[in-house]
Formats: sequence, C-alpha cells, structure tokens
Amino acid sequence: MHWFPRWVAHYRQFLYSAKAMERGGKVVAISSDCTARDFFMFVLLEYEVIFMFPVNFLLRIPNPVMWIFGYGSLIWKVDFPYEEKVAGYICGFSRRFWQGSEDHRGVPGKPGRVATLVPSVNPREKVWGIAYKIADNHRMAVKDHLDFREKGGYNRTEILFYPQDSNCTPIKITLYIGTEHNPYYLGPAPLKEMAIQIFHSVGPSGHNKEYILNLARALRDIAPEAEDHHLYALEQELLKLEEEQSQSTNPLSRTS
Repeated sequence: MHWFPRWVAHYRQFLYSAKAMERGGKVVAISSDCTARDFFMFVLLEYEVIFMFPVNFLLRIPNPVMWIFGYGSLIWKVDFPYEEKVAGYICGFSRRFWQGSEDHRGVPGKPGRVATLVPSVNPREKVWGIAYKIADNHRMAVKDHLDFREKGGYNRTEILFYPQDSNCTPIKITLYIGTEHNPYYLGPAPLKEMAIQIFHSVGPSGHNKEYILNLARALRDIAPEAEDHHLYALEQELLKLEEEQSQSTNPLSRTS
C-alpha cells in the first residue's frame, strides 16, 4: 500500500482548504502512516465536509438571477411580473398551515391559517411548488413587493430548488418562511379544529377556505405525483364542512 500515504497527503491538503473555507477553522492533523482503519474513522468524522461543502459553497455564490419559490398562494395567485415559471420542489421541509394570518385571510383577533414550512425529520421529504424567474429590471421592485406582502411574520431565506424535469440543473432560490419565533405563528392543532378555524375565517384577501382549496387544486395540476397528506386531509375536512353547511341551509338537498 505504498500509494496510501500519498493519497492521504492529497486528502489532507483538500480537507484543509475545504475546512478553512467552510468553517474558518483548522483541520485535525492525520499522520501519513496511519492505518486504513484510522483513515476510515477519520473520513467518517469529517463526512460532512465531503458531502455538505459543495452544497453550502453553491448556496454562498452570489446569484445574478433572482428566483422566487411559491408554495402557498403564490402557486395560483401571482401578483408580480416574471419571465419564466418552473414546477419543482425543495427538500427537507413539510408544508403546514401553522402560520396565522391577520392581514390576508383573517383579521386581528380572528386569524386565518396559511402555509409555512417546517423542517422535516425526513431530509428527502419534498415540498412542491413553482419557481418564478424575475427579470433583472424588476428584481428590486418584486423583492420590495414580496417583503410587504409577506410582512405578517415571514422572513426571506435561500435554498436549492429541484425542477420537475430531472434534466434541469438545481436552482438557488429565494423563499419566505414563517418560523415558530414570529408573533403570528399558531403552531399545530388537531386537523378538525384547524378546518373549523379556516372555514370561518375571512380577511382582506378573501375566505381562508378558498386559500386551501385553490392550493390543493393547483398542486394537483402542477404535480400530480406530489404527496402532501396534510394539505389534502385539510381539503377533505373543508369539503365536509361545506357539504354540512349546504345541507343545513337547504334541507331538500339531503338524501333520504
């Protein structure tokens, strides 16, 4: 195994530069005469550098093109100019209706519920949506518009977006997330309770239930393969409430 010490030396040089860029730290030294077992354990301990460095490095490259990810009403209600739209998904999150809305789908004291993203225990979980490419001359105007539109507890962040067409390259994309630390965050609740709250909530942008029903329909259109049990279960609860309301206001519609 005369090649092994030279391979280790090259690996050390790469690891040091990667580590310096990624953490600004100093790599633990590894002897050129280490055993194969020692080297294997060392690689295991440093695996995050090998696998995460390229992703993190890519996300830190300034993006000359602005892309916006819509995973809620932006899928079906776009109110800004864009050059191109692409269906696809991001990974490692779940779409949940845990964000309160007092400015669009509810009012102060009676908030509606709208979509936000929460970290998933499954790093492969997908949240499907639409990526919008923004023309350079509209970039600042769109950013300012969305900052105002999403002012009710949402913050901007960036992540990798994977187009539906697997032949396309992943895109660094901007999205808005309402985390649990914002004042409008409602958090989880039993599905039926959320459905009742949504069913009776109305705000300046309309009925809260239409937000959910329109989103479910739009998601089926852009990605029939998408799995979103939370959204579709909530949709079914809302449809049941609509049916109950219809029967209570029109007794003749009841079947005997």
